[in-house]
Amino acid sequence: MSDSITISTNLSRLSSLENETTREPFRVGVGASKFITFPDINDLPFEKADTIITQVEAADSGGLPSMRSLLESWLSEEDYRLLKEARPSMRTVAALIRSLMEYYQEAVGTPGEDGSSSPA
Repeated sequence: MSDSITISTNLSRLSSLENETTREPFRVGVGASKFITFPDINDLPFEKADTIITQVEAADSGGLPSMRSLLESWLSEEDYRLLKEARPSMRTVAALIRSLMEYYQEAVGTPGEDGSSSPA
């Protein structure tokens, strides 16, 4: 038995693999030459990403927090200000959040059963 430790990988190597799968952030036009940006969840620090994933999963199961709190947590202060200045209707904000949730679910998947647990 050896006392040496074998390291399987390192953060630098994982980071280079991550760069191969980078996605564009979710951008929404809010006026003439203005847009807001929702970050790619994979580019966020894992604590922030985990918070967003939890919010998306809660929303998906009917436990939607207020739209305002979702948007404030996802957007930078400047982008949230730009969104408020655009004065979107509730219908528009609801559609935005649905689109945003689809975008995030594409990145992280959705909870639930996969095909391997279905009856034969």
